[in-house]
Amino acid sequence: MDEITNNGDTYDIQAFFWIQGQSDAIDTLNGPENGTNYDTHLTNLVTDLKTRFSCPDAAFILTKTRDPQNGGSSIWPHASTVRSHQESFASQPFFSVVDLDDLTTTNGNIHPNNINLTGNGQVEVGVRLAHAYNTLNQDRDKDSIPDHWEKSFTSSLAQLGTGDQDGDGIPDLQEYQNSTNPVSN
Repeated sequence: MDEITNNGDTYDIQAFFWIQGQSDAIDTLNGPENGTNYDTHLTNLVTDLKTRFSCPDAAFILTKTRDPQNGGSSIWPHASTVRSHQESFASQPFFSVVDLDDLTTTNGNIHPNNINLTGNGQVEVGVRLAHAYNTLNQDRDKDSIPDHWEKSFTSSLAQLGTGDQDGDGIPDLQEYQNSTNPVSN
């Protein structure tokens, strides 16, 4: 990023994509944690990235750890715990979780004890991540107001639909629904 700015150019990070979770589900890598602190680690990662790159409104999209009920449990004994933490993030603003459970791995099974997807499976991961980004990008803060409308009136998505930026007693969501200006009463 320094090279970009040192050349006089700018950048605007719109999203982070995170394909991870299996190692947190393996007991030998996490010792006594057994996946229980995954949510704390993920929260810290997201906060660090958004702070370091000054992009508080960037989307964060991650792939969900594979389902342990279909062959993964012997090598991922804590996958259920990690998956539960991942699923809890799905409803948060600026966040999306992509399910890959139905993709086939290189040995031809859907959930075997290996995580290597076929070439078609890898392409499908990209398609799903792009779809999640496009869907989330329409309303990253999940306040029912499209981001493009919010950004046309403010420089940030920090206002929620329940806010009233111009103090006229009409919540921003209602201003959007009425096609009125939320910053001028």
